[in-house]
Amino acid sequence: MRSRYSAFVVGDEDYLLRSWDPTTRPRHVGLDPDTEWTGLEILRTGEGTPFHTQGTVEFRAHYKEEGRAGALREHSRFRRHEGEWVYLDALADRPLPAMERAHGDGSDTEPVPARTAPPRAAGRLSDVSEGTSARAIAEGKA
Repeated sequence: MRSRYSAFVVGDEDYLLRSWDPTTRPRHVGLDPDTEWTGLEILRTGEGTPFHTQGTVEFRAHYKEEGRAGALREHSRFRRHEGEWVYLDALADRPLPAMERAHGDGSDTEPVPARTAPPRAAGRLSDVSEGTSARAIAEGKA
């Protein structure tokens, strides 16, 4: 998970695609150059030890766009493929998109109102499409 986040930070689309399960991998990721990823919090993990073939990671990825801070939250599934851990998909165990927007005064974040979206809604780090900004997703415009 941390290596995939780092790939988003530096814009390494090749690594993101290589570390994506072939059964769910898109043709391209289409990273938004205006999104600055500023931090990653691992909230919880499930399985994923050397003795497992699959695992989950729930995380919050912080970003900044146009001077506004925000956070994207996802519960991701990973599995072993040819001996390596690869991203499989995101679990839909909470309202989508699970994103937060920071208050302008630097205080805590507030949830962004949920919108109707399919289980694989754009806006997850897994599903970022070309030209889609994290801010547009957080504001329900994507």
